[in-house]
Amino acid sequence: MVVGIIKTNGFGYLVRQIPEALFLKRTFYVLEYDLDKAAPLDGVPNNWEIRKNDIDYLEYCRQSLGRLPLEFNYDKIDKCDHFYILSIKNEKNPKPAAICWIYNNRLINRVIKLKDNEVELKHGITLDEHRGLGMFTILVKAMLYDLKTMGYKKTVNIIEEHNDASLTIFRNKYKFEITGKKTLRKIAGITVSKRYESWEV
Repeated sequence: MVVGIIKTNGFGYLVRQIPEALFLKRTFYVLEYDLDKAAPLDGVPNNWEIRKNDIDYLEYCRQSLGRLPLEFNYDKIDKCDHFYILSIKNEKNPKPAAICWIYNNRLINRVIKLKDNEVELKHGITLDEHRGLGMFTILVKAMLYDLKTMGYKKTVNIIEEHNDASLTIFRNKYKFEITGKKTLRKIAGITVSKRYESWEV
């Protein structure tokens, strides 16, 4: 995994993570979305396509495009197998533009302990060259409606307190509501703060 992080982000990135790995303290807002409100997409532009849990395509992206952000590797890091990728079609192979992962209560969550009918959206990103086109908005809307049809009741998102851009997007575009503010603490990589049940936030 360390080799993969170095390949993806460079050795300098790994060195900068050492102090945080020894003692970490981060404060997060907890945002929630009632999936009963989710509506189907009005449409997706003809040259865009959404792929769901397509591990072969994800591996193709990593092999053919080389250095992709860490967000394209959470199947390897956390063993997560539920993700959506928005791609741009072309004459040969579609190019990835955005990705987001879905975590359920089978997977480790640093802050919130999820119930059976809850999920968390995590590790979403739009590649720099595709930002400003509304791709991530379409991707998340597709995810929310699919989760509703799968029987989930609530989606949670954890956003760091100083990440104003993400807070604005999730509150204004997707109508997530802030339901709490919690702190994550780790010492030498070991979490020492409790994981909160979703109803405790």
